[in-house]
Amino acid sequence: MQARCLAVRLAGESATCSSTRALALESKARVKPTRAVSPPPAAAFVAARRRAPLALPAAYCPEFRAAAVTAASCDAAVAPKYAGLRPAQLDQAFRFEHPGLLEALAGAAAAVAPASACRLLRRLEAELPPALTDVVPGGDCVLVAVASGLLPLLERATHCCEASLAAGDLQQSADIGRALLSLTSSLAFGCGESAAPYAAVATRCKQALKSAYDRGAPLRQEDAVELEAACARSSPWLWLTPWFGHRCCAAVDGFIAAGWCTGELAVRFAEAYSCLVGRGRLQQVEAKVVRLFRGAMRHPLSLDQSGRLLAAAQRLPVEMRISLGLHARSHPCDDWQAQLQGMHALRQREAELAAAAAARRAVAGAGGPVGKPPLVPAGSRAATP
Repeated sequence: MQARCLAVRLAGESATCSSTRALALESKARVKPTRAVSPPPAAAFVAARRRAPLALPAAYCPEFRAAAVTAASCDAAVAPKYAGLRPAQLDQAFRFEHPGLLEALAGAAAAVAPASACRLLRRLEAELPPALTDVVPGGDCVLVAVASGLLPLLERATHCCEASLAAGDLQQSADIGRALLSLTSSLAFGCGESAAPYAAVATRCKQALKSAYDRGAPLRQEDAVELEAACARSSPWLWLTPWFGHRCCAAVDGFIAAGWCTGELAVRFAEAYSCLVGRGRLQQVEAKVVRLFRGAMRHPLSLDQSGRLLAAAQRLPVEMRISLGLHARSHPCDDWQAQLQGMHALRQREAELAAAAAARRAVAGAGGPVGKPPLVPAGSRAATP
Protein backbone atom coordinates (compact mmCIF):
# COMPACT_ATOMS: atom_id res chain seq x y z
CA MET A 1 0.00 0.00 0.00
CA GLN A 2 2.80 2.40 0.84
CA ALA A 3 4.60 1.50 -2.36
CA ARG A 4 1.47 2.26 -4.37
CA CYS A 5 1.07 5.74 -2.75
CA LEU A 6 4.73 6.46 -3.42
CA ALA A 7 4.33 5.58 -7.11
CA VAL A 8 1.32 7.86 -7.48
CA ARG A 9 3.20 10.74 -5.83
CA LEU A 10 6.25 10.31 -8.06
CA ALA A 11 4.06 10.23 -11.17
CA GLY A 12 2.41 13.54 -10.15
CA GLU A 13 5.78 15.20 -9.54
CA SER A 14 7.07 14.07 -12.95
CA ALA A 15 3.96 15.43 -14.66
CA THR A 16 4.40 18.76 -12.87
CA CYS A 17 8.04 18.96 -13.95
CA SER A 18 7.10 18.11 -17.53
CA SER A 19 4.48 20.87 -17.67
CA THR A 20 6.91 23.37 -16.11
CA ARG A 21 9.59 22.42 -18.64
CA ALA A 22 7.10 22.82 -21.52
CA LEU A 23 6.02 26.26 -20.34
CA ALA A 24 9.64 27.36 -20.05
CA LEU A 25 10.41 26.16 -23.57
CA GLU A 26 7.31 27.91 -24.95
CA SER A 27 8.17 31.23 -23.27
CA LYS A 28 11.75 30.92 -24.52
CA ALA A 29 10.48 30.39 -28.05
CA ARG A 30 8.33 33.49 -27.82
CA VAL A 31 11.26 35.71 -26.84
CA LYS A 32 13.00 36.92 -29.99
CA PRO A 33 16.66 37.68 -29.91
CA THR A 34 17.32 41.38 -29.55
CA ARG A 35 19.36 43.07 -32.23
CA ALA A 36 20.72 46.60 -32.35
CA VAL A 37 18.93 48.60 -35.06
CA SER A 38 20.44 51.87 -36.21
CA PRO A 39 17.92 54.76 -36.40
CA PRO A 40 17.19 56.22 -39.84
CA PRO A 41 19.02 59.41 -40.70
CA ALA A 42 17.41 62.79 -40.10
CA ALA A 43 17.12 63.39 -43.84
CA ALA A 44 14.75 60.43 -44.09
CA PHE A 45 12.38 62.03 -41.58
CA VAL A 46 12.46 65.31 -43.52
CA ALA A 47 11.78 63.55 -46.82
CA ALA A 48 8.92 61.52 -45.33
CA ARG A 49 7.37 64.62 -43.82
CA ARG A 50 7.54 66.40 -47.18
CA ARG A 51 5.92 63.47 -48.97
CA ALA A 52 3.14 63.11 -46.43
CA PRO A 53 -0.26 64.44 -47.55
CA LEU A 54 -2.06 67.20 -45.74
CA ALA A 55 -3.85 66.35 -42.53
CA LEU A 56 -7.16 67.72 -43.80
CA PRO A 57 -9.23 65.06 -45.61
CA ALA A 58 -9.87 65.51 -49.29
CA ALA A 59 -13.16 63.58 -49.36
CA TYR A 60 -16.17 65.34 -50.86
CA CYS A 61 -13.78 67.88 -52.37
CA PRO A 62 -12.75 66.62 -55.82
CA GLU A 63 -10.94 69.80 -56.82
CA PHE A 64 -8.53 69.60 -53.86
CA ARG A 65 -5.20 67.86 -54.33
CA ALA A 66 -2.44 67.39 -51.78
CA ALA A 67 1.05 67.66 -53.23
CA ALA A 68 4.55 68.22 -51.93
CA VAL A 69 5.62 71.82 -52.40
CA THR A 70 8.69 73.80 -51.53
CA ALA A 71 8.74 77.22 -49.97
CA ALA A 72 8.99 80.02 -52.49
CA SER A 73 12.20 81.98 -52.38
CA CYS A 74 11.95 85.65 -51.52
CA ASP A 75 14.27 86.35 -54.45
CA ALA A 76 12.11 84.57 -57.02
CA ALA A 77 10.30 87.77 -58.04
CA VAL A 78 13.36 90.03 -58.14
CA ALA A 79 13.44 92.33 -61.16
CA PRO A 80 16.34 91.48 -63.50
CA LYS A 81 17.74 95.01 -63.37
CA TYR A 82 18.13 94.78 -59.57
CA ALA A 83 19.29 91.15 -59.33
CA GLY A 84 22.51 90.65 -57.39
CA LEU A 85 22.78 94.24 -56.20
CA ARG A 86 23.79 95.03 -52.65
CA PRO A 87 21.84 97.58 -50.58
CA ALA A 88 24.48 100.23 -51.17
CA GLN A 89 24.08 99.84 -54.94
CA LEU A 90 20.28 99.97 -55.05
CA ASP A 91 20.08 103.74 -54.72
CA GLN A 92 22.37 104.30 -57.69
CA ALA A 93 20.54 101.73 -59.81
CA PHE A 94 17.16 103.24 -58.95
CA ARG A 95 18.32 106.76 -59.79
CA PHE A 96 19.66 105.49 -63.10
CA GLU A 97 16.37 103.75 -63.96
CA HIS A 98 14.11 106.58 -62.73
CA PRO A 99 16.05 109.86 -62.84
CA GLY A 100 14.52 112.63 -60.76
CA LEU A 101 11.77 110.47 -59.23
CA LEU A 102 13.09 110.56 -55.66
CA GLU A 103 13.42 114.33 -55.79
CA ALA A 104 9.87 114.62 -57.17
CA LEU A 105 8.52 112.42 -54.36
CA ALA A 106 10.32 114.52 -51.76
CA GLY A 107 8.90 117.72 -53.23
CA ALA A 108 5.39 116.25 -53.35
CA ALA A 109 5.66 115.15 -49.71
CA ALA A 110 6.63 118.67 -48.68
CA ALA A 111 3.85 120.36 -50.66
CA VAL A 112 0.94 117.95 -50.17
CA ALA A 113 -2.20 119.41 -48.58
CA PRO A 114 -5.52 117.88 -47.48
CA ALA A 115 -7.28 119.31 -50.52
CA SER A 116 -4.86 117.71 -53.00
CA ALA A 117 -3.74 114.59 -51.12
CA CYS A 118 -6.36 112.22 -52.58
CA ARG A 119 -5.72 113.32 -56.15
CA LEU A 120 -1.94 113.01 -55.68
CA LEU A 121 -2.19 109.49 -54.23
CA ARG A 122 -4.43 108.31 -57.07
CA ARG A 123 -2.02 109.72 -59.62
CA LEU A 124 0.97 108.05 -57.97
CA GLU A 125 -0.79 104.68 -57.90
CA ALA A 126 -1.51 104.96 -61.62
CA GLU A 127 1.88 106.33 -62.76
CA LEU A 128 4.48 104.90 -60.37
CA PRO A 129 4.63 101.35 -61.81
CA PRO A 130 7.03 99.74 -62.56
CA ALA A 131 8.82 101.58 -59.75
CA LEU A 132 5.93 100.59 -57.48
CA THR A 133 6.01 96.88 -58.37
CA ASP A 134 9.71 96.09 -58.94
CA VAL A 135 11.16 93.81 -56.26
CA VAL A 136 14.79 93.89 -55.10
CA PRO A 137 16.84 91.11 -53.44
CA GLY A 138 15.28 90.41 -50.08
CA GLY A 139 11.68 90.65 -51.23
CA ASP A 140 11.09 94.37 -50.68
CA CYS A 141 9.67 96.78 -53.22
CA VAL A 142 12.36 99.05 -54.62
CA LEU A 143 10.59 102.13 -53.25
CA VAL A 144 10.73 100.50 -49.82
CA ALA A 145 14.38 99.49 -50.10
CA VAL A 146 15.80 102.87 -51.12
CA ALA A 147 16.59 105.30 -48.32
CA SER A 148 14.29 108.19 -49.21
CA GLY A 149 11.42 106.36 -50.81
CA LEU A 150 7.68 106.56 -50.46
CA LEU A 151 7.42 106.55 -46.66
CA PRO A 152 7.69 110.35 -46.07
CA LEU A 153 4.91 110.99 -48.58
CA LEU A 154 2.65 108.36 -47.01
CA GLU A 155 3.24 109.76 -43.53
CA ARG A 156 2.38 113.26 -44.74
CA ALA A 157 -0.78 111.96 -46.45
CA THR A 158 -1.80 110.22 -43.23
CA HIS A 159 -1.41 113.52 -41.40
CA CYS A 160 -3.66 115.17 -44.01
CA CYS A 161 -6.28 112.44 -43.49
CA GLU A 162 -6.27 113.00 -39.74
CA ALA A 163 -6.34 116.78 -40.19
CA SER A 164 -9.41 116.54 -42.44
CA LEU A 165 -11.12 114.38 -39.84
CA ALA A 166 -10.32 116.87 -37.08
CA ALA A 167 -11.66 119.71 -39.22
CA GLY A 168 -14.97 117.87 -39.71
CA ASP A 169 -14.56 117.17 -43.44
CA LEU A 170 -15.54 113.50 -43.23
CA GLN A 171 -15.85 112.93 -46.97
CA GLN A 172 -12.37 114.28 -47.67
CA SER A 173 -10.87 112.24 -44.84
CA ALA A 174 -12.49 109.05 -46.15
CA ASP A 175 -11.31 109.74 -49.71
CA ILE A 176 -7.72 110.29 -48.57
CA GLY A 177 -7.82 107.17 -46.39
CA ARG A 178 -9.07 104.92 -49.19
CA ALA A 179 -6.47 106.26 -51.63
CA LEU A 180 -3.73 105.83 -49.03
CA LEU A 181 -4.68 102.23 -48.25
CA SER A 182 -4.94 101.40 -51.95
CA LEU A 183 -1.43 102.74 -52.59
CA THR A 184 0.08 101.08 -49.51
CA SER A 185 -1.44 97.71 -50.41
CA SER A 186 0.49 97.74 -53.71
CA LEU A 187 3.86 97.60 -51.93
CA ALA A 188 5.80 94.36 -51.42
CA PHE A 189 7.75 93.52 -48.26
CA GLY A 190 10.25 90.78 -47.56
CA CYS A 191 10.34 90.93 -43.76
CA GLY A 192 8.59 92.48 -40.81
CA GLU A 193 11.32 95.02 -40.13
CA SER A 194 10.89 96.71 -43.50
CA ALA A 195 7.08 96.58 -43.25
CA ALA A 196 6.84 97.98 -39.70
CA PRO A 197 6.75 101.73 -40.54
CA TYR A 198 4.28 101.15 -43.37
CA ALA A 199 2.11 99.02 -41.09
CA ALA A 200 2.05 101.91 -38.61
CA VAL A 201 0.91 104.26 -41.40
CA ALA A 202 -1.81 101.80 -42.44
CA THR A 203 -3.00 101.46 -38.83
CA ARG A 204 -3.33 105.23 -38.43
CA CYS A 205 -5.18 105.41 -41.73
CA LYS A 206 -7.60 102.66 -40.68
CA GLN A 207 -8.32 104.42 -37.40
CA ALA A 208 -9.09 107.65 -39.24
CA LEU A 209 -11.35 105.81 -41.69
CA LYS A 210 -13.21 104.10 -38.85
CA SER A 211 -13.78 107.41 -37.10
CA ALA A 212 -14.97 109.03 -40.33
CA TYR A 213 -17.48 106.27 -41.08
CA ASP A 214 -18.66 106.09 -37.47
CA ARG A 215 -19.35 109.82 -37.55
CA GLY A 216 -21.48 109.55 -40.69
CA ALA A 217 -19.21 109.65 -43.75
CA PRO A 218 -21.09 108.23 -46.75
CA LEU A 219 -20.04 104.78 -47.95
CA ARG A 220 -20.81 103.78 -51.52
CA GLN A 221 -20.69 100.27 -52.90
CA GLU A 222 -17.61 101.14 -54.95
CA ASP A 223 -15.86 102.35 -51.79
CA ALA A 224 -16.61 99.12 -49.91
CA VAL A 225 -15.32 96.99 -52.79
CA GLU A 226 -12.16 99.10 -53.05
CA LEU A 227 -11.38 98.73 -49.35
CA GLU A 228 -12.00 94.97 -49.46
CA ALA A 229 -9.78 94.55 -52.53
CA ALA A 230 -7.00 96.68 -51.04
CA CYS A 231 -6.90 94.56 -47.89
CA ALA A 232 -6.95 91.36 -49.95
CA ARG A 233 -3.99 92.23 -52.16
CA SER A 234 -1.86 93.76 -49.39
CA SER A 235 1.31 92.08 -48.20
CA PRO A 236 0.94 89.51 -45.39
CA TRP A 237 3.39 91.58 -43.35
CA LEU A 238 0.85 94.41 -43.17
CA TRP A 239 -2.01 92.09 -42.12
CA LEU A 240 -4.76 94.43 -43.24
CA THR A 241 -8.33 93.40 -42.48
CA PRO A 242 -11.45 95.17 -43.77
CA TRP A 243 -12.74 96.32 -40.39
CA PHE A 244 -13.76 99.98 -40.32
CA GLY A 245 -16.36 100.08 -37.56
CA HIS A 246 -19.84 98.68 -36.95
CA ARG A 247 -21.56 101.20 -39.19
CA CYS A 248 -19.36 100.32 -42.16
CA CYS A 249 -19.80 96.60 -41.46
CA ALA A 250 -23.58 96.97 -41.38
CA ALA A 251 -23.51 98.89 -44.65
CA VAL A 252 -21.45 96.15 -46.32
CA ASP A 253 -23.87 93.48 -45.04
CA GLY A 254 -26.70 95.49 -46.56
CA PHE A 255 -24.88 95.60 -49.90
CA ILE A 256 -24.41 91.83 -49.80
CA ALA A 257 -28.07 91.23 -48.95
CA ALA A 258 -29.15 93.50 -51.80
CA GLY A 259 -26.88 91.68 -54.23
CA TRP A 260 -24.85 94.77 -55.23
CA CYS A 261 -25.89 97.11 -58.01
CA THR A 262 -23.76 95.53 -60.75
CA GLY A 263 -22.34 92.10 -61.41
CA GLU A 264 -18.78 93.45 -61.63
CA LEU A 265 -18.93 94.84 -58.09
CA ALA A 266 -20.37 91.56 -56.81
CA VAL A 267 -17.62 89.52 -58.48
CA ARG A 268 -14.83 91.83 -57.28
CA PHE A 269 -16.09 91.70 -53.70
CA ALA A 270 -16.40 87.90 -53.86
CA GLU A 271 -12.82 87.63 -55.12
CA ALA A 272 -11.49 89.82 -52.32
CA TYR A 273 -13.58 88.15 -49.61
CA SER A 274 -12.54 84.64 -50.71
CA CYS A 275 -8.89 85.69 -50.69
CA LEU A 276 -9.15 87.11 -47.17
CA VAL A 277 -10.94 84.03 -45.83
CA GLY A 278 -8.48 81.70 -47.54
CA ARG A 279 -5.53 83.52 -45.96
CA GLY A 280 -7.08 83.39 -42.50
CA ARG A 281 -7.66 87.13 -42.11
CA LEU A 282 -11.44 86.72 -41.78
CA GLN A 283 -13.53 84.16 -39.95
CA GLN A 284 -15.19 81.40 -41.94
CA VAL A 285 -18.91 82.21 -42.05
CA GLU A 286 -20.59 79.83 -44.47
CA ALA A 287 -23.93 81.65 -44.49
CA LYS A 288 -22.23 84.88 -45.56
CA VAL A 289 -20.33 83.10 -48.33
CA VAL A 290 -23.53 81.55 -49.69
CA ARG A 291 -25.34 84.91 -49.60
CA LEU A 292 -22.40 86.58 -51.33
CA PHE A 293 -22.16 84.11 -54.20
CA ARG A 294 -25.91 83.82 -54.67
CA GLY A 295 -26.17 87.60 -54.82
CA ALA A 296 -23.54 87.69 -57.55
CA MET A 297 -25.31 84.95 -59.50
CA ARG A 298 -28.49 87.03 -59.68
CA HIS A 299 -26.76 89.31 -62.19
CA PRO A 300 -26.36 88.45 -65.90
CA LEU A 301 -22.66 87.65 -65.62
CA SER A 302 -20.41 87.50 -68.65
CA LEU A 303 -18.09 84.60 -69.45
CA ASP A 304 -15.13 86.33 -67.81
CA GLN A 305 -17.12 87.25 -64.69
CA SER A 306 -18.52 83.73 -64.21
CA GLY A 307 -15.02 82.29 -64.59
CA ARG A 308 -13.65 84.71 -62.01
CA LEU A 309 -16.47 83.80 -59.64
CA LEU A 310 -15.68 80.10 -60.05
CA ALA A 311 -12.01 80.81 -59.33
CA ALA A 312 -13.01 82.77 -56.22
CA ALA A 313 -14.99 79.79 -54.96
CA GLN A 314 -11.91 77.59 -55.36
CA ARG A 315 -9.88 79.94 -53.14
CA LEU A 316 -12.07 79.23 -50.11
CA PRO A 317 -10.47 77.11 -47.36
CA VAL A 318 -10.66 73.39 -48.00
CA GLU A 319 -12.61 72.69 -44.81
CA MET A 320 -15.25 75.23 -45.84
CA ARG A 321 -15.52 73.68 -49.29
CA ILE A 322 -15.93 70.25 -47.73
CA SER A 323 -18.73 71.52 -45.49
CA LEU A 324 -20.45 73.27 -48.40
CA GLY A 325 -20.13 70.12 -50.50
CA LEU A 326 -21.71 67.98 -47.77
CA HIS A 327 -24.58 70.45 -47.46
CA ALA A 328 -25.08 70.36 -51.23
CA ARG A 329 -25.27 66.55 -51.17
CA SER A 330 -28.00 66.57 -48.55
CA HIS A 331 -29.82 69.57 -50.10
CA PRO A 332 -29.39 69.40 -53.90
CA CYS A 333 -31.68 72.39 -54.42
CA ASP A 334 -29.21 74.61 -52.53
CA ASP A 335 -26.19 73.52 -54.59
CA TRP A 336 -25.14 76.97 -55.77
CA GLN A 337 -21.77 75.65 -56.92
CA ALA A 338 -23.39 73.35 -59.47
CA GLN A 339 -25.63 76.20 -60.58
CA LEU A 340 -22.58 78.45 -61.02
CA GLN A 341 -20.81 75.79 -63.05
CA GLY A 342 -23.89 75.44 -65.24
CA MET A 343 -24.03 79.20 -65.74
CA HIS A 344 -20.36 79.25 -66.75
CA ALA A 345 -20.89 76.36 -69.20
CA LEU A 346 -23.84 78.22 -70.73
CA ARG A 347 -21.73 81.36 -71.16
CA GLN A 348 -19.02 79.29 -72.82
CA ARG A 349 -21.55 77.83 -75.25
CA GLU A 350 -22.90 81.28 -76.06
CA ALA A 351 -19.36 82.55 -76.69
CA GLU A 352 -18.66 79.65 -79.04
CA LEU A 353 -21.86 80.29 -80.99
CA ALA A 354 -21.06 84.00 -81.21
CA ALA A 355 -17.55 83.24 -82.47
CA ALA A 356 -18.93 80.86 -85.11
CA ALA A 357 -21.46 83.46 -86.26
CA ALA A 358 -18.73 86.10 -86.47
CA ALA A 359 -16.59 83.75 -88.56
CA ARG A 360 -19.46 83.13 -90.97
CA ARG A 361 -20.04 86.87 -91.30
CA ALA A 362 -16.34 87.41 -91.96
CA VAL A 363 -16.40 84.78 -94.71
CA ALA A 364 -19.50 86.36 -96.22
CA GLY A 365 -17.87 89.79 -96.18
CA ALA A 366 -14.82 88.39 -97.96
CA GLY A 367 -17.03 86.95 -100.72
CA GLY A 368 -16.51 83.30 -99.86
CA PRO A 369 -19.16 80.57 -99.72
CA VAL A 370 -21.52 80.86 -96.81
CA GLY A 371 -23.45 78.01 -95.35
CA LYS A 372 -23.13 74.79 -93.47
CA PRO A 373 -21.45 71.71 -94.97
CA PRO A 374 -23.88 69.19 -96.48
CA LEU A 375 -25.13 66.56 -94.11
CA VAL A 376 -24.43 62.90 -94.93
CA PRO A 377 -27.42 60.66 -94.19
CA ALA A 378 -26.94 58.17 -91.44
CA GLY A 379 -25.77 54.78 -92.68
CA SER A 380 -24.39 56.10 -95.98
CA ARG A 381 -20.86 56.93 -97.02
CA ALA A 382 -19.65 60.06 -98.75
CA ALA A 383 -19.05 59.63 -102.47
CA THR A 384 -15.42 59.56 -103.55
CA PRO A 385 -14.30 61.00 -106.88
